[in-house]
Amino acid sequence: MISKVSTMHSAKMETACRKMAESYVDYEMTGRNLGMCEHLDKEHFYRLTRGYFEAAVRNGSLYCAGDNREGYFIFETPETKRSLSGSLIQAIWSLRAFGLKRGIRYVKEIMNSGTYLASEFGRQKKPFTKIEFIAVAKEHQGQGYMRQMMEYAFSESDRLGLPLILTTDDQKKVEIYEHFGMKMVREHIVSDRAVYYEMLRK
Repeated sequence: MISKVSTMHSAKMETACRKMAESYVDYEMTGRNLGMCEHLDKEHFYRLTRGYFEAAVRNGSLYCAGDNREGYFIFETPETKRSLSGSLIQAIWSLRAFGLKRGIRYVKEIMNSGTYLASEFGRQKKPFTKIEFIAVAKEHQGQGYMRQMMEYAFSESDRLGLPLILTTDDQKKVEIYEHFGMKMVREHIVSDRAVYYEMLRK
């Protein structure tokens, strides 16, 4: 079951974000690739996740899977209305996650790693849908929640007649998304310890 998360009290928000951060940071990456963990430990990744969640609740783009919210994803469409307060609070939490110097370094690395689909589609005025974040709590992985979330995103993208994009950071994750029906179309070498992969479903 997929539900939109329209409100979330602070204590529940913290618990959810810590679980999702733990799921991400404890994931066994392929080879030397560290992805976002090149910059962030579990506590700092929690802060980054908190920013995403706080903004997504305000923007109406946060969804959960399962009766007890075993998984979460942020799904954006052209209908998503980004709020000023959401963008501001996300920026504050991102600063708490990275700090100023690391944040500037990370932004530069991203900008130097090539053009991303969202930017390209935006310049072409080509509408799209996007999964901005997706994770399942460690104790509930392998129980079908990821599939539920992906199928919801596919269904909504099909309803709107739009391509779906997603960026991930590990080759094993690429294979999982390919299994669901997406295709890896771009590889971004962010640093010698971080590679991002862009997935597309037309």
